[in-house]
Amino acid sequence: MKDSTEVGISSRKEGRRKACDLCCQKKIRCNGAKPRCSHCQIYESECVYNGVQRKTVPRVNAAPRVESLEARMGRMESMLESLKTQIDILSKRGEVESAVEDVQEAFPSSEEREDERTLPPHSDILPIVDGYFSSTNRLLPLFDQIKFMLMLRGWYSTPDQRGSATWAAINVVLALGLLLQPHINAGGDLTVATLVKNTQSVLDEIVTREEDILSAQIVLGLCILFQESPDLQPASVLVATAVTLVHRLRLYSRSGQENLSQADIRQHNRLFWIAYILDKSISLRAQQPPLLSDAWADIDLPEADPPDGAGVVYSLQGTSKINFFRLRVQLGIIQGKVYDWLYSVTADKLLSAAKEQFVQSIECTLHQWEESLPREFMPDSLLESAPPGTVQHLASLHWTYLHTSALIHRAHSHNQKWIQIILHRSAIVIDEPIRCAITSPQPSLPGSWSKLVSSSRACMKLWDTMPINNEPLIW
Repeated sequence: MKDSTEVGISSRKEGRRKACDLCCQKKIRCNGAKPRCSHCQIYESECVYNGVQRKTVPRVNAAPRVESLEARMGRMESMLESLKTQIDILSKRGEVESAVEDVQEAFPSSEEREDERTLPPHSDILPIVDGYFSSTNRLLPLFDQIKFMLMLRGWYSTPDQRGSATWAAINVVLALGLLLQPHINAGGDLTVATLVKNTQSVLDEIVTREEDILSAQIVLGLCILFQESPDLQPASVLVATAVTLVHRLRLYSRSGQENLSQADIRQHNRLFWIAYILDKSISLRAQQPPLLSDAWADIDLPEADPPDGAGVVYSLQGTSKINFFRLRVQLGIIQGKVYDWLYSVTADKLLSAAKEQFVQSIECTLHQWEESLPREFMPDSLLESAPPGTVQHLASLHWTYLHTSALIHRAHSHNQKWIQIILHRSAIVIDEPIRCAITSPQPSLPGSWSKLVSSSRACMKLWDTMPINNEPLIW
């Protein structure tokens, strides 16, 4: 009989795990969030802790197991030889067709074996795909259009060569395309939510397959879609997965590009910068450390005038142009500096004078970035100057600028301390305006308050007049 000490240790070992069943099965770190951890949100899985903590099992000699496997292999070979002999006998008797029919009854038909990885007819989804490449992908070049169209054509022309990665990539493109084209009807079941769920269903296969560009494109596409949500946890997990793929593929370094063509090098660099944009943006919104460091990257910024015109937007008047992709990367670099200099653990230890210098430096850089925008692409002129399919993205550019500017001065509704100061002063102004003017003449507002207010009003007017109101801009 075990003593009480042994029983207590055993009960603790068999206690509840810290990781949920899904994270334990996939051997990934579980953040324990309630009611569902971030990975269970990504995989649309129920977050349960039914299993018990595994006991440490001492290693055993592998030799007996190897011998057992070899014996089983021998028995299987004997059974196969026996089956082959029986088939030969049946064929001589003219009974092989009957035997084949019996086997077919035991196994599902080709229609039954086919999984649910289906797509609408090619003609139905082609308008969505074309719309995606003429708008979203032109500004954020996630996919190479020629390669993707060949892959899409291959899905329909060679069904026997279909793969989960191809199916997931097509679903991602359709979901991104429908975001800006909700009026297109390609079937009642073809919604953004359904397409995202389809991609999530094979996500574990995508991230564990041999490293390739397609896996990174799929995960980054999902991350763009989840960034549309007010809940940043799924997007944070996805961007972490994307950064892992960036590291595996060494997209941040020229050292892995020796044997690539110029077109492939350009595509690799673009994928890195898209991952960089998402990482810096999500990091600043969530106020958590970014995963990609500027010190690692030794690749150039996106070209201002690339051969294929990726990122380039001309005004409808034809008087000016910008490179949206390059501008967004530059804004991502500024967002990274905002976190490093003002929100990181190191920044918390700085003196107030040093912080103020950083604020002025970043504000100056952000002002220079805004000054580089032509007049036609400012918020009050955007609707008259922006080509179709670009308004949403250009509006998000200005809203990201506004969000970054507000975070520099911590002048936003999530800063409860600042809000309390403003409310307290407002109460004094209302109740005792004379005493307030004498004792507290300077309001608790940042030096760029007028600029923040005017930018906010311009963005809200733009949002109110946009043909498609995009609520994620407010997030």
